[in-house]
Amino acid sequence: MHGWYSYLADHPGGNPHEPDFHAMSHGESFVALLQHRFDTAGFYCLDEPEAAWEDLEVVHHWRTFLDRPDRFLRHLLD
Repeated sequence: MHGWYSYLADHPGGNPHEPDFHAMSHGESFVALLQHRFDTAGFYCLDEPEAAWEDLEVVHHWRTFLDRPDRFLRHLLD
């Protein structure tokens, strides 16, 4: 993604409020990219987009849930 963010820095879009992707974490910059660059209908082909989510806390929670859903659902199942 570093190369892509460098390209975007050299070729800015029409949004003057676009963030500095290099200054963000990998996950944060990916979410910002989705918000600022992939904001219209279209077909977007991304190579390994799941890698960007690795450092987000929500991924840890999802994995914890998927590993042991009974720990989260125990109040509903009793």
